[in-house]
Amino acid sequence: AMEGPGSRGEEGLKVLELFSGIGGMRVSLEGAGVKLKSVVAVEINQECNRTYRHNFPEDPAGAVRAKLVEQLGPADFGGMDLWTMSPPCQPYSTTKGAVQRDDADP
Repeated sequence: AMEGPGSRGEEGLKVLELFSGIGGMRVSLEGAGVKLKSVVAVEINQECNRTYRHNFPEDPAGAVRAKLVEQLGPADFGGMDLWTMSPPCQPYSTTKGAVQRDDADP
């Protein structure tokens, strides 16, 4: 039997979503038919984390971690099948050197 993209059989993939924001990469994976067994989301912005938890209420406690990516260690990456990283949302990014623009900025 042919398996779907990234299905890992019936189990699905264990995903580490870095710079997770509100879950855009996860939505993209699910929309592409990738079966997910578990997702750990790492995002420093607490407002984004609240929205992420709202978007995915089925996730267990501790699945969303308020950390800087630089604070992660090797154990955080172990056992994961896939790592994803989301680009910053331009109008909202507070990264060094970011130019704040309005919502209409692509």
